[in-house]
Amino acid sequence: MDVKVKDMKIEWYHGYANAPQLDMVIEDFHPDWDQMAYHRVEYGDDHTFFIHRDEPFVRFVLEDRGPGGMRGAMGGNFLLIDGTRYQTNGGWSSRPSVVNRLRYQRPEVQEILPHQLIEVSVFPSWHESGLGCVYWDKPWVEARILDFIPEVRLFCKAGGEKHHLKDDAEDWFQWEPWFATTPFTKPIKGTDEDFRTSAEHARHQSRR
Repeated sequence: MDVKVKDMKIEWYHGYANAPQLDMVIEDFHPDWDQMAYHRVEYGDDHTFFIHRDEPFVRFVLEDRGPGGMRGAMGGNFLLIDGTRYQTNGGWSSRPSVVNRLRYQRPEVQEILPHQLIEVSVFPSWHESGLGCVYWDKPWVEARILDFIPEVRLFCKAGGEKHHLKDDAEDWFQWEPWFATTPFTKPIKGTDEDFRTSAEHARHQSRR
């Protein structure tokens, strides 16, 4: 997929429990959702992941067929990589950390997804509504961060890589943006004005 990023910023959600969220403006981002070809990955007895990758873009949907399971609104009649179609029984988005953990646990998923994933919401401009639940290859996101907000890095929520793993807790696979020169912890002082953009935050930190 040819992706032309025009700008990138971070929604810090200062004062809230939300994790910081990466946003970017992309020129002419119009995926053909109906023609995406999905890999089908069984996940337990009652769940299936459908994973589509068009480097650096990834989409995944989780089908929950369990008794009493909530069906979700992201399902559909999906084209599979073997050319057949499959009608899901509903469908959910999920956190990229869930798929990153699945990738660590399942070698066949690593073949589909050579990199861990990061969620970055997409906007046609900062003055228009955006699209969430959009996932990207982590190395590609890191390169875009260096282009637009170079004072920011991605940090693992639990602070570890594979060789540090003591279990498969999801936090080991969740990456969040933060500043390279400050401890990885959400700000608890200041106002939303102080933390409006990453550049303003960096200047604020340098003055403290």
